[in-house]
Amino acid sequence: MYASLAFRYIAPIVRYFANFRNRSVQQVDLAEMAREKRRSDSFVAEAGYNIASPQNKRRVYSSDEEDPYHSVSFLGQGGFGSVDEVFKRSDLSQTRYARKRFKFSRFPPSQRQELANEIVKEADIIRTLCFRHIVRLVESYTWKAQFCIVMSPVAETNLGQFLSEIDSMEIGAERNKARELVLQWPGCLIRAIDYLHEMRIKHRDIKPSNILIKQGVVYLTDFGTSKAIAENETTGTTGPVGPHTYAYSPPEVLSNDGARRGRATDIFSLGCIFLEISTTLLAPPSSREAFTKLRLERTQTLAYAHNEKTILHWILHLWAHWSLVVRGKCTDDDYAHLGGSLPDLAFMMLDPNPAQRITARQLVAMITTPRLYYFATTNAAACSGCRVAEGFEDTNLPLHSEFKDPDDLKYAHNPSHALKILPALDWESTKKEWLKSHMWWAEPEKSL
Repeated sequence: MYASLAFRYIAPIVRYFANFRNRSVQQVDLAEMAREKRRSDSFVAEAGYNIASPQNKRRVYSSDEEDPYHSVSFLGQGGFGSVDEVFKRSDLSQTRYARKRFKFSRFPPSQRQELANEIVKEADIIRTLCFRHIVRLVESYTWKAQFCIVMSPVAETNLGQFLSEIDSMEIGAERNKARELVLQWPGCLIRAIDYLHEMRIKHRDIKPSNILIKQGVVYLTDFGTSKAIAENETTGTTGPVGPHTYAYSPPEVLSNDGARRGRATDIFSLGCIFLEISTTLLAPPSSREAFTKLRLERTQTLAYAHNEKTILHWILHLWAHWSLVVRGKCTDDDYAHLGGSLPDLAFMMLDPNPAQRITARQLVAMITTPRLYYFATTNAAACSGCRVAEGFEDTNLPLHSEFKDPDDLKYAHNPSHALKILPALDWESTKKEWLKSHMWWAEPEKSL
């Protein structure tokens, strides 16, 4: 009876809609692979993606020399070392950078080689990247018993701290100004992840604290667990999980069963972040904290991967808040109105099955396809460098369904009621129930 509560979304390009065109998933995958190969160069150029040459090599400074960088202030402590704000002594302008510093003497001799390999790998990955929302490598060097990675910019805060600050603010101008900034970041983050994946790199530890903020711009950082994929390899890996952040890890990572883990892991983690951003935009103050408590109460864990039903409930809860806006109860809340599509995107990104999880390239297509006007705000709100001009459309990614107008949809009467609705037993069943009442074809019961 609650099938019509939710899905303003149609999830067009996801692979589980392939059978609507009477083609097998395998056929669609092969066709998509061929199209992606043909489109790769043109798409990278269109999106402003540039491939940087490895011009900043590691330097070795003698222990007799002075540290080439002067430390200005301590910024934080990480798993392997510390981060401080620095400037180069020889630079008269004293341009500030963030320096990640690793002291090998703090680790047992048996661990130093492994640590060195991880540090060099992180520096090498950052060195190859050149994108407006990814930190830039300035220099990597060794001095005495330290290995240092110097990066730009120096962040003012990170996304986790920023969302927590908004969550604690009262309704008013200050909160709205902060939410206006948040509204532009999903489109930019989609572009950043798409760039990484086009560069055949998996981040593998996307979380709010690894998204830095400087003058209103977001930057992906901390590539210590990233993996670069050779051209002759697939994007999946097996074996031990390695370092990761439990709360934002997908089911296939937490299962630790040796299953293949591809670029879909990044999409799940970003979906968790989109759900938190959605909460900040659509729900009242303290809602992000309430969502955290709800996950703990229901499953005794913060892990999104272990909170499947809680996620479904929370999405219904956010849609109920959104319905209050479009029904005229909160007409002055532009940020809630414009952020209404983010829970839809999060739903597609949080699919427990990595094979059915939407890809970064498909997300880009969704927010830039004119026919999917509902998602256009995500593209329109992005920064000028990430925003695609109106009228761009990737015709190689066919659409399998359409949106109904918001007025045609029914929602829970109030947000608290939405949290009491019992979804189907699992994600897939809920997905089928939601979709079949929002598709345009004549026989929805045959759709999945």
